[in-house]
Amino acid sequence: MGAGKSRVPNLRTINAFRGQSLIIDLGKVFEGTLTTWMKRDPKDLIYRSFEIKENRYLFLPKVKTEDYYNSTT
Repeated sequence: MGAGKSRVPNLRTINAFRGQSLIIDLGKVFEGTLTTWMKRDPKDLIYRSFEIKENRYLFLPKVKTEDYYNSTT
């Protein structure tokens, strides 16, 4: 990592309401291109990509969270 560059946090666990959109505030604006994704389990092959707003907020719309929702649990 070069001088003057900041590290983007690595988030391990996020608690959220099932079947609702999710917004995560990274706490500051980051420069450059950001990409982000999540998995239900580290061994899963399927992942969800977040939208990145203003290089600060990670946004997962409700439509992307609905198929993670299991009404039997």
